[in-house]
Order: sequence, then structure tokens, then C-alpha cells
Amino acid sequence: MSKRRVLLGTAAAAATLGLLAWWLLAPGPGPARPAVLPGAPRAAPPAAPPPPAAANPAAAPPAGTGPEAVTSPPAGTPPSDLPPAGPGTIEGRTDYADGGGVPAPGILVLLKRGEEGRGLPEAARTTSGADGGFRFDGLAPGTWCFSTQTPGSTTWDHDHGTVTLDGLAPGAATLHVERPVPEGEGLLVRGTVRFEDGSPAPSFSFTLRAAGGVWLVEGVEGRFERRLPAAGEYHLMALLVGGAPHAGPGEGPVRVGADGTLAVVLRERQSSSLRVLDAATGAALPSARAFREEWEEGSHAYDHHPNPATLGGKPLPADAEGVIPLGKGGREEVFFVVADGHAWRKVRAVFDGGPPAPVLLKEGGTLRLEIARWPELQDATVCLEGEDHRDRRLLPPPDAGGAAVHAGIPAGSWTVVVRRGAWWDDGIVYGRAAFTLEAGGEATLVVGTDPGTVGAPAPVTLRISAPSGWSKGPVSVEIEGTQPTNASVEQRGQVTLPADGSAASWTTGPIPPGRYSVTVEPQSYHDIVVPPGGGTFDLALPETVEVRVRVVDRETGKPIPGASVNWNSVVPGRNSYGLDSAEAGEAPGECRFRAPPGRVGIWATGPGYESDTDIEFDVAPPGPVLHEARVGRAGVLVVKFRWEGGAPPFEDFDIHFEMGNTSYGMNVEGGRCTRDELPPGTGTLEVKVPEEEFEKVEDREVEIRAGETAEVEVVLARKAR
Repeated sequence: MSKRRVLLGTAAAAATLGLLAWWLLAPGPGPARPAVLPGAPRAAPPAAPPPPAAANPAAAPPAGTGPEAVTSPPAGTPPSDLPPAGPGTIEGRTDYADGGGVPAPGILVLLKRGEEGRGLPEAARTTSGADGGFRFDGLAPGTWCFSTQTPGSTTWDHDHGTVTLDGLAPGAATLHVERPVPEGEGLLVRGTVRFEDGSPAPSFSFTLRAAGGVWLVEGVEGRFERRLPAAGEYHLMALLVGGAPHAGPGEGPVRVGADGTLAVVLRERQSSSLRVLDAATGAALPSARAFREEWEEGSHAYDHHPNPATLGGKPLPADAEGVIPLGKGGREEVFFVVADGHAWRKVRAVFDGGPPAPVLLKEGGTLRLEIARWPELQDATVCLEGEDHRDRRLLPPPDAGGAAVHAGIPAGSWTVVVRRGAWWDDGIVYGRAAFTLEAGGEATLVVGTDPGTVGAPAPVTLRISAPSGWSKGPVSVEIEGTQPTNASVEQRGQVTLPADGSAASWTTGPIPPGRYSVTVEPQSYHDIVVPPGGGTFDLALPETVEVRVRVVDRETGKPIPGASVNWNSVVPGRNSYGLDSAEAGEAPGECRFRAPPGRVGIWATGPGYESDTDIEFDVAPPGPVLHEARVGRAGVLVVKFRWEGGAPPFEDFDIHFEMGNTSYGMNVEGGRCTRDELPPGTGTLEVKVPEEEFEKVEDREVEIRAGETAEVEVVLARKAR
């Protein structure tokens, strides 16, 4: 059965999507591209020799981006600053990035602990085998990333994303690498990258694409050396200078000469500056300062308040007119801006040589915070929650004693919540306290906390047996805590069920005692109580029943080609956070899946139709169970924005379409946003704009009609200055 896991929690989903942001071949810190999963298990190849030295020192990657920037321990030996080794395994393969899935043998693979591959200490290394396979064993739970080097190359490809080990389940990854040019073949190219005034680019990277593949180029001080297949036309792309995208020219067609030369001329980097003003009066704020955003793990959660890495950077001060020079840079960069008595604001600065861009700050103040018993709290985070339930911001953690001073908090009424895990988790709340902050003022707050009592963690073994109707391949198992003291525990694994009906075992990592739910796909639920010291539990799975769903038009009764169905088991007293996808049946509009006996719920939809999420029916043996799902034609909402002056900061807008108890979020692209598959009816369009810059946009009722597109124009009016 083809399966797909669908997360339904909106806040958690938003955070997960934030983690999927990535920069193509970014040499500086940045979000990593997610790994391509899964790869077939491979035998462990022999350990690799040390990487080749750079043929030309001037062509070596910038400090911190290549193997020369770290001390490599023996293969498989974690450096002392890494967590202790564990039972985890990562299996994967390397193939060539120019398509076809052709295995790439002999690729040096470095394993590192963290979110992205540059500047991180090396944990282990190996070389891919003849079939492209590689394997790392003895790894601790957590996030791991990769760097690779193609034989004969002096450059490193770090753009492979991450694999997260959770419990004892093995991780898998497919790493796409460039196709090598063998030594003695092709053309050794010595090139230059300079600005129009002749000055060299301090550090740079780009890729060259041709019919034969894709090749990564890195260099410093305007020079590089790279072996390419031949002279001729290439396409230069993904150009980064000094760690930021460059504002061309530079990208596009280039020619490699027969003498092995390539000259890339860059437009002179442009300057940028900000002019910081009071949102209410328009007066300049000479106390303003800007902090360049720095990436660190979890940065996606700091949308309104800078993370510790950003705060640790050097502030750029304003002059007497509130102007902050940002220097020269690439296309755009992100900054956090604040001023005395005002609140933080996150802005994107465009480096185009133009006049200072206005940044309007609303009034704010300072919070002096003390969190009692902070050293006793496990995995604690500090969240600031506003009166609007959507206004949440993560605050940097306090010092070891629980004290912190947070400047730049907007004026108003707030609640500090100290909890285990992130704000979208359902873990224990250690403590909360409310305060009101006056404009330009200072508030002092002490948050009392109760760490609670959590028993010593221990492994748990699940012995799972199933009749022959269950999947013959690996079956996913998940265990989740159901109490405040263990709600952050979530581990997954796989077992292969024997054909003779005997039991297969899966052992979790250490978990604290308490109540847990166990899910064995396809969605067989079991509740267990783990005693102190762990234990062994026998779980017998029921026979599954074939279910066939025919999705038809609500008005005509005709089947809907391309219909889809997601389903879950409905258990009284249990909230299901996942859906499994059904397979397409043989007849038009038909979908099928196998489910345990009991009640199931389905989401049914089709192209141009609304999603009906409120369909439930009973499943009983022997089957097949036949059910007809009738869904109605959907409507489309298009919101167009009109404004004068420069483009608005749409990333600061909050746009939702509310219909009953359902809220549909909308994102702006090209000055408009679209939401399809809306059910017919009347809803409310809410557009929340930065109040310090724009006049309030009134809510608007919009009627959605089946099979039609409703268009709404929103005029954005900047406040008079």
C-alpha cells in the first residue's frame, strides 16, 4: 500500500515548512535543503584516504568551507565536542546530479553533526562503493549532514541537506554529486572573477552547467582552478559572492576558451542603507541600530525577535538623522532593527545603490525577566504571547540563573510562557505570568515554575504480531507520550512482520514512565502504560479489511477522475494527527485502502472540488466495504493588491480567509494571492498589515460560488508623514 503521512497541526506545520527553506550552494550559514529519502541499504565500503590537497592554493575554498578548516579524526571517531556515540545508522547512496540516477562510485563522504555542512567538525568519513552505497554506524540521535568531494576535484559540495536519527530507526539519504573529469582528461581551467573596476571578488562560488553535467566552482581573491570536460559554452548560475547572491551581471552564458581561461566580470556591488523613523510621528531615531540576521538551528522560530546568534553580532549604528549605512552587498539581506523605546522589526534590505529605505518602528520597551528554578527545567523554551492568539514570538533563553533583559518588546499586554519544547508542542507548561509594558517603559517580571516529577527513562520493547493480511514489507511503528510530563516523547521505527504470524520486536530509546499511544500502520492504535524501568509489551494486530471509496460529484453523481482519499482510524477519546493516503482504484473516481475493523474517517476531494473532511463510516470483515463519497464543486479566491510607491513588505502581512471554524492562510506572490478548493459559502477576508506603515484594511465578506473565481482588490494606503 502506498502511504503518505500528513501533519495536521497548523503551527507545527508552519514551523516545519520554515525548516524546508534552502539556498542553492550557499557558502555561508543558511538553512539546509532537505535530504532525498529514502535510499536503498548498502554494504559498508572501506574507509577513505585523506582528501586530495588543492592543486593551487589560490583556488582553495574560503576558510571554514573545506576540509582544511577542520581536524579530521580517524574514520568513525566522533570529536570530543560531539554527543556520545549511539546505536544509530545512516545508509545511503551517491548518484550523479545530471539525472538518470546513475550510481557515483568513489565519492568521499564526510559526516558532520548539525544543520548544514560548512564550518562544522567532522565526525566520520567514508567512500561510496561501486554501486554508490555508503554507511555510517554508531551514531547518536539527532541531526546529521554531509559534505562530498568528487575524485580529482578540489571543491566540496555541501548541498545535501540533513538526516535526523530518531530512536533506533535507521536514516537514509541519496546524495547528488557532480560527474568527475578524470585526471589527464578534459581541460584545466584557470579563471578569474572580478568586479568592473578590476578588483577581485574576495570569495565566491557558482555552478557551470552544460549538456555533460553540472560542476561546482569555488575560489578566493578573484581566482579559481577547475577541471572541466572541454572548452566551449557553459551556463553560469547560482552565483554567490561573499556568501550572498550577487546582483548581476555575471549569471548567464559564458565561454571557456581553448587555452583554459574563463573571465567573469561582476557588476560593482551596490550599497544600501536604512532610515529609521518613529511610526507615530515620523521623527528620525538616532538611537537606532541594525543587526544582520545570522542563521542558527531553530532560526525559523525567530520571526519577530532576533535569535541569540543575531544578537551576538556587531550592531550597525544610526547617525543623527536615523540613517544606518549597511555597506555594499548582494541582492538583499535580512536585518533586525531596533531603537531605544521602540520595538524590533525584521526588514529585508535591497542593495541597489538607492536612497535610504524607510523603516518605521512602533513604540516598545524593555522586559527584565527572571525565571525561577530555570536550571531544573528540561528542554525549556521561553515564549511571549500577545492578546491575539497568532501573535507569538520565541525569546532567546536566559542566562544560567534564569535572568534575562529583553529590549524591543512592543508596548501592550503580554504573557510569558515557559514550557517544555516549542510553543506548538503540547508538552508541560512549567509556568506563566502576565505583564503590561508601557511605551518607552520597563517592566520587571518573575515567572514561578514547577519542574514536575519525571521518572528515570528506560527502553521499552514492543513485540508485534499480525495476520497475513498486513503488509509484507517494513511496517512503521510510532510511540507518543500522552501526558504533560512525556508529551515531547515521539519515536519511530520499523519492523518486518514474519509471514508465519510470529512476533517481530522493536525497542525504543530510553523514555520516562507514563501513558503512551502506539500506532502501527495502517493505523492500528494501542494504549500502554510504561512502568518505571521500562518493560515488554505484546501487541496483536487485527485482520485488515479492504475499503473501496467512489468519489462522485454531489450534484450529478458522476465519478470524479483524479479523485484522492486520505483516511484514518477514528477511536473515541483519541485525537488523530495523521492521515494515510489511499491508492487509486481501477475505475474512475475510485480509491482503495485496507483498514482495521472499526470506524474510519476520510478526506475526499478531486481537481476543482472542495475537500470533504467530515465523512465517517464503519468497517467490518470480511469486506470489501464499499462507500460513496459525494463532494461539491469548489470555488477560487484571488486577492489582488494595489499600492503606490515601493513594493510593500508582504512578508510582514497576515492574510487569512475565514469560513466558519476554518481558517485558510494565503501568501502573496507577484502582488496577488490565490486560494483554490474553497467550499461554496460566505467567508471573511482578513488582511493585517504593519500598522506603523499602512492604514488598516477593513475585513471584507466574500461569497464563494461553486466552479467560479471570486476576485477582490485591496488598496494599500501608506500613512501620511
